[in-house]
Amino acid sequence: MPVTNPQTPIRTANIVDNAVTTAKIADDAITTAKILNDAVTTAKILNDAITTLKILDGAVTTAKLSPDVLFTRLINPSFPLMRNPFQQAFGAAGRVWLLPIDVCWTVVVDRIVFSVGVNSAGNIRVGIYRSEANPDDPTGEELVVESASVAQAAANVLQYVTIADTTLTTGRYWIAVQGSDALGEFFRINLGTTSPANLQAWLYNRAGGYGAFTDPCPALATTNLMPILFLRVAENLP
Repeated sequence: MPVTNPQTPIRTANIVDNAVTTAKIADDAITTAKILNDAVTTAKILNDAITTLKILDGAVTTAKLSPDVLFTRLINPSFPLMRNPFQQAFGAAGRVWLLPIDVCWTVVVDRIVFSVGVNSAGNIRVGIYRSEANPDDPTGEELVVESASVAQAAANVLQYVTIADTTLTTGRYWIAVQGSDALGEFFRINLGTTSPANLQAWLYNRAGGYGAFTDPCPALATTNLMPILFLRVAENLP
């Protein structure tokens, strides 16, 4: 049976027996309005009424989902988190490590989450650079926001570092972190020496040592060691 009533729930059975199909969405049997008024809800997605495969074949798109359905608290970096996690020293006071992160819809972020290593020492700063000219290289890009200098938290914890509420639109950004103590540590992953360009991290040594991030981003050196960092979402925007 076609889904034509905005209040009609979409169930797994409806999709399995072809009551809900790509064609029915394309011809407006299922519309954005019907999704926004709860014909499609998070609960219905969680019980497999809508699956990854159904999204991949175009039956369900981001535009057809309300911001509340897409809400996530943390945005992960653009690399596999569980590959060889290990502690890594900053290596020098004022050495800035950067990694890529992809934002898939407009959000407001208010924290950068930093994974403290085994040795906690000194202070840290975190920040975000744009990635507009080249998605694989932040050289020359604008600094969007940075935190104040804060003491590194206790060893082996996730440290939520406050930044000003910042609106990020869809696209790639680079999260940056630097330490005031060369021996301070963070957790990172090692992607190996054959990682593609879009899964590389970068670093630079700030002129004058530890302090405010260089803006725009200066010339960089590539590294396959990526610090484990996240963005915390405060609000989704339509």
